[in-house]
Amino acid sequence: MNLKQKMLVAGGLAVGAMALRRKIRSYRQTKRQERAEPLIGEVCRISSRKVTRRGGVAEFNDGDKTRKLKVRAPRRVVLHRGEMARVVSFDPRSNTFEIELIDGASVELA
Repeated sequence: MNLKQKMLVAGGLAVGAMALRRKIRSYRQTKRQERAEPLIGEVCRISSRKVTRRGGVAEFNDGDKTRKLKVRAPRRVVLHRGEMARVVSFDPRSNTFEIELIDGASVELA
């Protein structure tokens, strides 16, 4: 096998690996979306110091266990630790939930 043939084989392998990586990423995003959809509309409590557009952490009580969620707030909104929020949507690319503040402090986690 000469150098030109070796380069063609290496190039083919690289292109195949990139295509496979893209397929796997798409599959993972689909699975994340399927797992996240039941959480849309649920109530969570902010557990990080604050949540901004850049992100933060919230806790969701899933019956017998508490799950931590990566969350983001709408633009120009800052939520603070202990506040209650509702999950509005899910972004599979960044694996984060968008949340909005719930009016009224009487809401409790289930």
